[in-house]
Amino acid sequence: MLAFRRHTSIARSAGPKVNDSVCKFGFRTGRSCGTVTALNQTSPSGEAGGLVRTNIPAESLATCYRGDSGGPFHRDGGEAYGVLRGYVEDSSGNPWCAFTPVNRYYNGARYYVWTR
Repeated sequence: MLAFRRHTSIARSAGPKVNDSVCKFGFRTGRSCGTVTALNQTSPSGEAGGLVRTNIPAESLATCYRGDSGGPFHRDGGEAYGVLRGYVEDSSGNPWCAFTPVNRYYNGARYYVWTR
């Protein structure tokens, strides 16, 4: 049986920056951490823009995989950074875990980051 803890995010990010440290929690792959490598990226299918690329490898059962979408991206200081969207590719075609920045969703609500 998995035990989860809820952490209230104490701040909303003004927006991620390249080299920011981030962690994600995916339903299938759990927790992985890395850094932001690029902003304003577009998904491979082209239907989503404004994504943030990380250096967390995608399409790997160990780090970021199908079924993780919708999970939180956060900074360990309690700052909500975004919602896992899937992956984007770098210039060499390598897939990296990506998220939609939380500042695009802000509507006055509280954000919660769940970890196990």
